[in-house]
Amino acid sequence: MGIVAQIIEREGRRFNREWTDSGSKIVVPILETSMKDGELAARVSSAATRLGVNYGLVAKINQGHLTQTPIRVQMLASELAAALPNRNTNALLVLEDLSAALLITNEGYSLLAGNLKFVRASLNIGIDEAKARFLRHARRVAESHPEMIVLAHEYMPRWRAWRSPSEVQSESYTSRQLSLMELFIKGHIEAARFSREWLAARRMALDTGERLRDGFDNLMNEVFYTIDDYVIDPKLRDEGDMSEGEFKFRIARILDQLKLLA
Repeated sequence: MGIVAQIIEREGRRFNREWTDSGSKIVVPILETSMKDGELAARVSSAATRLGVNYGLVAKINQGHLTQTPIRVQMLASELAAALPNRNTNALLVLEDLSAALLITNEGYSLLAGNLKFVRASLNIGIDEAKARFLRHARRVAESHPEMIVLAHEYMPRWRAWRSPSEVQSESYTSRQLSLMELFIKGHIEAARFSREWLAARRMALDTGERLRDGFDNLMNEVFYTIDDYVIDPKLRDEGDMSEGEFKFRIARILDQLKLLA
């Protein structure tokens, strides 16, 4: 049990800080507490595959201690769902190389920890959005589940949700996306570079958990769909495909709409 047991602390409800600090792991509280529904198991399995780890270790927890020698399991969704206990049971799943883990509690939440690639792949939403949802739920149940609000404050979202470009922090990837749109419309960069760098900034914005609200989010998604519809190489365009002029016109129109947001 040795090394695996050292990953948890505080009555088996937190990860050991030394372990999370090693490799700069990200910790995210989530409301899902069971692998039995299948979706969480599938995402964690996929995340392990991305890291190239095929096996994990599973153990039940009682009063802050592992109650058994960890069982080695293949990181397949079906294997995880079968090996991990039902709800209302504390358990630990850790990748065999100890690079990431899922701590399941009987308090209605789980803790997910690992590097950015693992955590993003294990979530069905962005990292900050997952933290924000957990915080909102914790506030609603604070009286009956005070532990949740304490946990939510330990792992607060890095970014607040922005409603308009004027609220965006200059060092963010969302700011980079907006700057690229301006550069493209003014003719300082070509369509191919704009598309490539805008999509890269979008991926990083999602990875770091930047969040947009309401119309702002809808308009930035419209940019994404416009880029997705545009065939960059003119040799590959079919009759009726969007021209470069129309592409620039659509981006300019979205940019104008963004500037109107309060």
